[in-house]
Amino acid sequence: MSVYNHIIRVGFSRPKKCGISSFLIRKWIGEEYSHVFIRFNLGIGDQKSDVVFHAAHGMVHFKSFKNFKDENVVVKEYLVAVSDEELSAISDHCIDLAGDKYGYVELIKIALSDMSYSLFKRQITFKNSRGYICSELVGEVLSSLGMKFDKPLNLLSPKNIEDALIQDGYTADGHFTDQ
Repeated sequence: MSVYNHIIRVGFSRPKKCGISSFLIRKWIGEEYSHVFIRFNLGIGDQKSDVVFHAAHGMVHFKSFKNFKDENVVVKEYLVAVSDEELSAISDHCIDLAGDKYGYVELIKIALSDMSYSLFKRQITFKNSRGYICSELVGEVLSSLGMKFDKPLNLLSPKNIEDALIQDGYTADGHFTDQ
């Protein structure tokens, strides 16, 4: 039996200076946010930092939560309890992915897939390209914890991530409910 004594946060945000891409994503998914990220404490002993791990600005990277908040509005966060082993695996995986490229082409694929489903009730799937977008990155982390998604990770939107969290019984205030 695992002991869940750590918390990672799955956060949803938008930039303070709204660009066209954030505006379009928010309109497309119908939410106040355009971005999803993972936040957790990284470090050893008392030397831990609250860091954001995400795909943005051309690459997958870590950023201090303080600096992240200087540029972004955090709309909501979901608290996910993890064991020592899960946190270690997530941390190692995040470190391995840091520096990978941003998957700009994935955004076009998601839009085409969603439009196809809306118009024809048929979902088009595409081969996963090299690089990550924010929702694919977070989906990969959550998938490693057993969360299921109804489409390939490279076609997830931030809204799909939130829907999966809600389906698994999480609420934005961090309380878990049995649904």
